[in-house]
Amino acid sequence: MQTLRAYLIVYIIILTFQFTAIVCNGLLLFLFFKEKSLQRNSSMRLVLFLVATTFSLAITTLPYSIYLTISWNPFYINLNPYITMLCGAPLIFHLKIDLTLIESLAVERIMARIL
Repeated sequence: MQTLRAYLIVYIIILTFQFTAIVCNGLLLFLFFKEKSLQRNSSMRLVLFLVATTFSLAITTLPYSIYLTISWNPFYINLNPYITMLCGAPLIFHLKIDLTLIESLAVERIMARIL
């Protein structure tokens, strides 16, 4: 029973982090589109792409987190496999895109240091 309550606490924490990511990344996207100087800088463009992918991940996985929190039951964990497969797909795409962007940022910083 205690471990099942721990799941509910984890779900609520995940929802809180997702809403925080949506608000913070949304603010960063707004600043990127408002400030023209940020759009012209190529290294900041990579950061923009990173912010955009994180924002899209938070938005696309939000329904799954809400589903887990709303359908929480203190006696058993109800994980519908179809909803899990459908809502878990954005994570795979995000990890691949995020890894590529982080590597690009690292290479760009190394090249700026060398040159």
